[in-house]
Amino acid sequence: MRQLRSESGPVCLIVLALSILPIANSQAADVPGTPHTVRRLDLDAKLPTPESTSPPLLAAQDGVRVVDMKKLFEGNERFKEQMKALKAEFDVSAARVQAERAEIIKLQGDLKTLPAGLPEYTQLEETILTRQSEWKLAGDKQLREFRQKESKILWNTYSEIQNAVGAYCKANGVTMVVQFNSAPPDASSPNAVVSVIGRPMVYVDPSRDITPAIEKAINNR
Repeated sequence: MRQLRSESGPVCLIVLALSILPIANSQAADVPGTPHTVRRLDLDAKLPTPESTSPPLLAAQDGVRVVDMKKLFEGNERFKEQMKALKAEFDVSAARVQAERAEIIKLQGDLKTLPAGLPEYTQLEETILTRQSEWKLAGDKQLREFRQKESKILWNTYSEIQNAVGAYCKANGVTMVVQFNSAPPDASSPNAVVSVIGRPMVYVDPSRDITPAIEKAINNR
């Protein structure tokens, strides 16, 4: 204490304050694996300890769920029926386009048998060019129309899923639903591995997955 009295006033106050802090066993060594700047005795007793803030407890308290959109589309009976009907319609239209293409190819073969410069040659050449242009325009139009029909089916199905998810959330107090992919990764495929590594969610508790409930609600309508 003689040495402390010989020092300046502020330093003496600091030493005195440190000497009366209610920290038991302040000379004890830090617990292995625990940062020395954050000891258990230094924590406010009113704050939750690390053990009481574990991920399972937090997951049980939040209002977040996940849903596999790919699985919901694949399991939607109306969606599959509509896509099947659209494919059948597309196949019929594609067959007509292919038949027209076959006729144009036949005319091109006939053109090769005619001497260039003859009126018949010129007339047939013009016919081929006209039919080729019409064939391309018809093919482009068909593709646009079927893409629009496909987009409409996709959007209607998505809206149906979204409405079912919304009804579930309101009934169960859920505040957020996030998309995820529940399919197991193919470790033998480099592209699949890279895709899995890039997923935003590394782990999802199975109890958070509401896909079965949404799928059941949609198919029961």
